[in-house]
Amino acid sequence: MHIRQTFIRIIGLLLAAGVCALTLTGCGGPHRTPVAAGDQDGVHSGLPPGTASTVYTEALTVIYSWQPGPDTSPGAALQRAEPYLTGPVLAAARTTGPAVRSSVDWTDWTADHDIVTAVVSGVQVTARADGTAIGHATVTQIVQHVGGTTTPYQSFIAAAQLTSSGGNWKVATFPVPEY
Repeated sequence: MHIRQTFIRIIGLLLAAGVCALTLTGCGGPHRTPVAAGDQDGVHSGLPPGTASTVYTEALTVIYSWQPGPDTSPGAALQRAEPYLTGPVLAAARTTGPAVRSSVDWTDWTADHDIVTAVVSGVQVTARADGTAIGHATVTQIVQHVGGTTTPYQSFIAAAQLTSSGGNWKVATFPVPEY
């Protein structure tokens, strides 16, 4: 009888710990707001509203982080950035095979199963009264090799225009590198 009571208490404690863990982690994932049907301009993307600086940082991180191999070109990263984009840059991302030039190293990265990650720093966004802003940030791309080593690839300042609509900031022009 004593073993059975101990067993029941252990099961009860495990169940309570599991419920606490799910409660603390939000039931296993971030809350996502559904995208409204017919949302063609990207204004209601399901992303929470963010500051222009936050949106610009996230957009640059996605656009300049590449997965050679699974991605046929950096254009795939531009497509992954669609929730952060609007206007002509969103239209370009939605085309089949955006015309984004690949690095001369793309073939080698693909063969070696490397990935390229972008680190964004020094974000400066100047908001204007008309609901637009100009963003500048330093983007540093790092090649991550399968063996765990890294190699610096390039660093540049990216500049783009952002637009606010419905409380959401979006990148409205392609972030152009300023070397």
